[in-house]
Amino acid sequence: MYVLVVGHWWVRTRFRRDRSRFARLIVQITTVGTEEERVNEIVDEIRAYALSMPYEIWVVNEPGHDDSRSAP
Repeated sequence: MYVLVVGHWWVRTRFRRDRSRFARLIVQITTVGTEEERVNEIVDEIRAYALSMPYEIWVVNEPGHDDSRSAP
Protein backbone atom coordinates (compact mmCIF):
# COMPACT_ATOMS: atom_id res chain seq x y z
CA MET A 1 0.00 0.00 0.00
CA TYR A 2 2.89 2.33 0.84
CA VAL A 3 4.44 1.90 -2.64
CA LEU A 4 1.07 2.59 -4.24
CA VAL A 5 0.61 5.82 -2.27
CA VAL A 6 4.17 7.03 -2.94
CA GLY A 7 3.87 6.19 -6.65
CA HIS A 8 0.60 8.07 -6.91
CA TRP A 9 2.12 11.10 -5.16
CA TRP A 10 5.19 11.01 -7.44
CA VAL A 11 3.07 10.99 -10.60
CA ARG A 12 0.89 13.84 -9.33
CA THR A 13 3.78 16.07 -8.21
CA ARG A 14 7.03 15.25 -10.01
CA PHE A 15 6.14 13.52 -13.26
CA ARG A 16 3.51 15.97 -14.46
CA ARG A 17 5.52 19.07 -13.55
CA ASP A 18 8.87 18.09 -15.06
CA ARG A 19 7.98 17.57 -18.72
CA SER A 20 11.61 18.02 -19.79
CA ARG A 21 12.36 14.43 -18.81
CA PHE A 22 9.74 13.06 -21.16
CA ALA A 23 9.74 15.53 -24.03
CA ARG A 24 10.08 13.07 -26.91
CA LEU A 25 9.17 9.45 -27.56
CA ILE A 26 11.07 7.06 -29.81
CA VAL A 27 9.36 3.80 -30.76
CA GLN A 28 11.68 1.19 -32.22
CA ILE A 29 10.39 -1.80 -34.14
CA THR A 30 13.04 -4.45 -34.77
CA THR A 31 12.41 -6.89 -37.60
CA VAL A 32 14.16 -9.34 -39.91
CA GLY A 33 12.33 -7.79 -42.85
CA THR A 34 9.97 -10.64 -43.71
CA GLU A 35 6.79 -9.17 -42.20
CA GLU A 36 6.46 -5.84 -43.98
CA GLU A 37 2.66 -5.85 -43.80
CA ARG A 38 2.70 -6.46 -40.03
CA VAL A 39 5.25 -3.69 -39.48
CA ASN A 40 3.02 -1.32 -41.49
CA GLU A 41 0.04 -2.32 -39.33
CA ILE A 42 2.00 -1.59 -36.15
CA VAL A 43 3.13 1.79 -37.48
CA ASP A 44 -0.47 2.66 -38.40
CA GLU A 45 -1.68 1.63 -34.93
CA ILE A 46 0.95 3.82 -33.24
CA ARG A 47 0.02 6.78 -35.44
CA ALA A 48 -3.65 6.29 -34.53
CA TYR A 49 -2.93 7.07 -30.86
CA ALA A 50 -3.46 10.66 -29.83
CA LEU A 51 0.04 11.11 -28.44
CA SER A 52 0.58 14.45 -26.76
CA MET A 53 4.35 14.51 -27.22
CA PRO A 54 6.45 14.51 -30.38
CA TYR A 55 7.50 11.02 -31.42
CA GLU A 56 9.54 9.14 -33.98
CA ILE A 57 9.03 5.59 -35.20
CA TRP A 58 12.19 3.71 -36.07
CA VAL A 59 12.05 0.46 -38.02
CA VAL A 60 15.31 -1.43 -37.61
CA ASN A 61 16.31 -4.56 -39.50
CA GLU A 62 18.54 -7.09 -37.83
CA PRO A 63 22.01 -7.32 -39.36
CA GLY A 64 22.31 -9.57 -42.38
CA HIS A 65 18.76 -9.05 -43.61
CA ASP A 66 17.39 -7.00 -46.50
CA ASP A 67 16.95 -3.35 -45.58
CA SER A 68 14.43 -2.35 -48.24
CA ARG A 69 11.00 -1.35 -46.99
CA SER A 70 8.25 0.78 -48.46
CA ALA A 71 7.03 3.57 -46.19
CA PRO A 72 3.35 3.49 -45.23
